[in-house]
Amino acid sequence: MKLGFHYHIPAIKMDGQIRTTAQQGLFMDGLADHCDELVCFLHSPRKEELQSMEYVIESKKVKLVNIGIHARVYVRLLLQSYFVREFKRGRKNLDALLIRQPSPLFPFFAKLSSQLPLILLIVGDAVEEVKASQLAWWRKSIIQAYYKYSLRQLEKSASRSLVLVNNKSSELQWRNKAQSLKRITTTTVKADDLYYRTDTCKRFPIRLLFVGRLDRQKGLSDIAQATIKLNRKGMDVRLHIVGHATTNDPVLDEVKEIFSRHSMIHKLEHHGYLSLGPDLYHIYRKADIFITASIASEGFPRTIWEAFSQSLPVVATKIGGIPLLLADRTHAMLCAPRNPDQLADAVQEIIGDQELRRKLIRNGHDLVSKNTLEKTAETTMEYIKCWIDPQRVGAQENGKATMPNKPELCNLQE
Repeated sequence: MKLGFHYHIPAIKMDGQIRTTAQQGLFMDGLADHCDELVCFLHSPRKEELQSMEYVIESKKVKLVNIGIHARVYVRLLLQSYFVREFKRGRKNLDALLIRQPSPLFPFFAKLSSQLPLILLIVGDAVEEVKASQLAWWRKSIIQAYYKYSLRQLEKSASRSLVLVNNKSSELQWRNKAQSLKRITTTTVKADDLYYRTDTCKRFPIRLLFVGRLDRQKGLSDIAQATIKLNRKGMDVRLHIVGHATTNDPVLDEVKEIFSRHSMIHKLEHHGYLSLGPDLYHIYRKADIFITASIASEGFPRTIWEAFSQSLPVVATKIGGIPLLLADRTHAMLCAPRNPDQLADAVQEIIGDQELRRKLIRNGHDLVSKNTLEKTAETTMEYIKCWIDPQRVGAQENGKATMPNKPELCNLQE
């Protein structure tokens, strides 16, 4: 099977190697293991994005098709005919197209895919993400308006497509809109990455860890305030942050100001951006508790899977797909968003209750062990292959590549 793939994250071919971000690269390699060829229609990175192209694609089955520079969204929309021209040329050689969402060019790729089996992988809500961003109001309004239009096009395409979602919230949202719907796991954790330990928090100082994009949607100010509250109660708790800042979002400076205001700047350490791999996992293994406090809707953060894989107890907010997959006080301590007091109380309880802490570690590790990259890539491709076969039957019966109304899909365990 020759599968096409499109997403907005860029990739580049350098010295005969295909490079992209670790998150996307692992996903691409995982899919390629289960098809004859994975043809990736991706943007080339801007100069400032080259440093994030740290992952080298391992599979020889991956083919990169450069669709143009990763320009501003409005440029891609205005010049959409330029950015989709390579796909227009190569679509006839594909058996199906997988589009990961959200992507600004989705409506144009979908329109050109009317004669192809289409698979939509929905991993986020672009409208909600823009709403919570720090963009100027006029830019936010324009982008939101476009994504609302794109969402309508997505719903139209879903009615003839296999829709894959990575969380229960999205599953409920798309249940009556997709021709077929399957829930999968999107993770970056490989079986070889798993690291098990029975306990953390064995000595002070306690190391709280946040990993992710540094923007206010992630609730970093709330995490900072929670850390201050714990120290004012007499507990030596340090906050370690891994990640790079988002353009025009000074949240890291605000976090530093919170610690400085309480004369606790020594309780904060920013490690900068670390590539997914040994260096990042080393930071996870040195930590005692992982904390994330998103305030805007999202699917399911991959960093929670990473924390589970390194045997860390997790504190998270009840946002998006998190409370629909994780049970409070079983897999993680779940708190209300925008509530530093609850975050502090959850961390304090984990520190003080060894039995609870060990249960969270054990259950989180068991959960990620069942959802490694290898297992989820295999399941994802099985869903896709089972979807494509009925499409081919319908095409043969009609003499052209049309979609049967209700294809019979394989019964796979989710």
